[in-house]
Amino acid sequence: MTQSQNAAPTADAPLRYWVCSTQRSGSTLLCDLLAQTGAHGAPEEFFDTRKAVFRDLYDAAGGTREQYLAWLVAHRSSPNGAFGVKLHWNQGVGFMRGARADLMAHARLGTGAAAVRKLASKFDGLRYVWVRREDRVGQAVSLYRARNTNQWVRPDGDTNARRPDPAFDADEIARALRWLTRVDTGWQRYFGRVGAPAHVVHYERLAADPSAVLGDLGTHLGVPITAQLAPRLERQRDDWSTEMRERYIEARGVPAELTS
Repeated sequence: MTQSQNAAPTADAPLRYWVCSTQRSGSTLLCDLLAQTGAHGAPEEFFDTRKAVFRDLYDAAGGTREQYLAWLVAHRSSPNGAFGVKLHWNQGVGFMRGARADLMAHARLGTGAAAVRKLASKFDGLRYVWVRREDRVGQAVSLYRARNTNQWVRPDGDTNARRPDPAFDADEIARALRWLTRVDTGWQRYFGRVGAPAHVVHYERLAADPSAVLGDLGTHLGVPITAQLAPRLERQRDDWSTEMRERYIEARGVPAELTS
């Protein structure tokens, strides 16, 4: 059941929301800012079945989906009862289908959409935030880098040396771009099928003006965000990523979805 955008959360019906995302879309940045408010839960990838922390928490909660969901709401909500999740499309499918690996084979639209819809039914009054990145090639380059360095997040001020960046590989960047398109398409079709309104957050605007983006988002979620919050994560785009993006476009051209 999706809550009306006009109905504010209450003590009896606290905020429940998903940050729907693809990898390297800026979702980690957004969720970190939401966690800083103290009134929007602590949205994380609670359904990433690949991670040891998921398996440990899942087993500690009782070893069933219902017990795990109840544990999350009890222990990961903010004092006002608000609870949020950061969710990649394929993670929701894998969690509901019992996959202990984040495999896209479990995320095809047919049964995949049914699985995500079933997960959504576990949250009364669920609201959706859809994080997207306008620069899809830049996003694919970022995913290519993260996959090869296994360095997904850097706290601001981290003095540890970056791991060596991979060499240019147009095929691997193209593979990353196909993955991102497929996951994003899953969300797009899901919203269309369930008729759910999703508040879209673009990474580029979030990075440029987080206060304005958070203000609009607080209105959508029904729990205002008025504090001036600063990102705690280092922006990873640099000369290397800019060069890789330019070389990819020179080699493969601009993807069709970016020219329409």
